[in-house]
Amino acid sequence: MFSIIQSSQGFLSRFIRRQPARGSLIKDSIIGVLVFIALIGLVTQVISNYVTELHYQTVARHASKVSQAAEKYLSDKHDAYLCQLAPASCTSGTSTPLPQPFTTQTLIDAGYLDDGMGTTTVDRQVYRFGVRARTLSGAVKPSLEALMVTTGGDALDEGAVRRIAQLIDGMGGFISDPSLTELGGQADTAYGAELSWSLPVTPFGLTAEPGHIAVAISGGVIGGLNKESDRLYRFSSDAHPEYNQMNTAIDMNGNNVNNVEQVNANEANIARFVALENSGWFGWRNGNDIKAWLKWNNDKQKVELQNAGLNVEGDISSEKSVSAAADISAGKLVVADQFLYQKTVVVSGDSCDAVTLGLTSITDTTGLIGHDSTGAILT
Repeated sequence: MFSIIQSSQGFLSRFIRRQPARGSLIKDSIIGVLVFIALIGLVTQVISNYVTELHYQTVARHASKVSQAAEKYLSDKHDAYLCQLAPASCTSGTSTPLPQPFTTQTLIDAGYLDDGMGTTTVDRQVYRFGVRARTLSGAVKPSLEALMVTTGGDALDEGAVRRIAQLIDGMGGFISDPSLTELGGQADTAYGAELSWSLPVTPFGLTAEPGHIAVAISGGVIGGLNKESDRLYRFSSDAHPEYNQMNTAIDMNGNNVNNVEQVNANEANIARFVALENSGWFGWRNGNDIKAWLKWNNDKQKVELQNAGLNVEGDISSEKSVSAAADISAGKLVVADQFLYQKTVVVSGDSCDAVTLGLTSITDTTGLIGHDSTGAILT
């Protein structure tokens, strides 16, 4: 009997060990499925964030390119815009009005952007640029300020515009939603990335639309286009003539100054010589009226003083001949080392009054000396 019971227990033990642990397998499967679903969700979120970031970068790069072109455009048109917006500071007079505000199409038409550049962001927001002149405290002349904002298209959420503002090169910014009072945004105001700056939008002739981007191109405390270093400006600056002025002497270190159209100076100190081309001349003028000039006659191989006489306090000497087409006058004495030669032959008894002889400088011909065909002196 005991052996039968013992055999039954051994059989039951072997039977129990052969049964699978079905509850444990189901539990492990459920956990695996949940982990897989979680991983899919995590990967999907990472991919979504990556794609969104790429979108932000694309918007920021395009906005950076457009704003840099606008900065170059405004830099080149600085004086014209300043004259247009602040006529009292203008020295060049009126000119053709420039667009204010202007768009990306203006930059394309002016050659500052390629024709293939889009005029909007990828969200179909239109770039608009406003310019204003503002006199800063202590400044002698007004400065130029500019602001770019986008309008229309698809408005972005608050997080998107703030992130794009961070990615824009330069002074990137955004238009905040004023209804989000907890963020402190105000209407009609453009804010810089991380709230680094703020500018009112209306004074630039623009409108502020929440969910849009902005760029401060120049002006005031955020850096103006008219803030120059001490370098000499290469181009004419009517609104700022001091850009074209030197405040010290220039030492050329033995080098040339070439292609000069006109030199205006009070004095010229020249160590060696002044060389003129065949058509060149020295002149004396009163304003724009040329009074007299000294020039080289290449045909006669002579220097000619035209439209004026010559008056000197010292002696005049020549190693060759001295000739005159009209009279030669001497206050006292005419001295010749050798001879006095008269070319004209006169006839004794002929009239010798001034009119007959064609003399205009004298009327009384008494004392004239001539000679006849034999060389005899007549008077």
